[in-house]
Amino acid sequence: MQSKLWIYNYLLNHRRIVFLGLLSVFLLFGFFQIGQTKQREMQKAITQVKLEDLKITVGGSGKSLGTAFFGTLTNETNKSISILTLKIDFLDEDGEVSKTHDFFPVNRYSKNDWEPLAPDSIRSFGFFIDDIVPENWSGLYEAEITKLVF
Repeated sequence: MQSKLWIYNYLLNHRRIVFLGLLSVFLLFGFFQIGQTKQREMQKAITQVKLEDLKITVGGSGKSLGTAFFGTLTNETNKSISILTLKIDFLDEDGEVSKTHDFFPVNRYSKNDWEPLAPDSIRSFGFFIDDIVPENWSGLYEAEITKLVF
């Protein structure tokens, strides 16, 4: 009986702290659930953006000429994409990742092409890679869209 009375008195005297503690737990749980939902939505949207015609070849832009990574993006979502992150893994002779680099073929902060990728539209892109590739690069790569910002 004494132990139950002690707990009751403690809760009664510290009800504000107990209330704030419970409120904090519920808020953290809610934020976690919202984050999980957003992550699932982004993963679904990523499957609706097609990455095609990937190739590495010699290319140019203005007076610059060098080895470049080219491709095409097709937005099959119903939203405009303002930032798209494309992760490229450069592989060594053993097929292991030697270096990873993120490219942004759609970027609202770009000086050259800041337009969003509208729904049902296609955009070609190219990035110079001469200064990026590691010395032990075999010429093989893996590409994956990792993030979208609408």
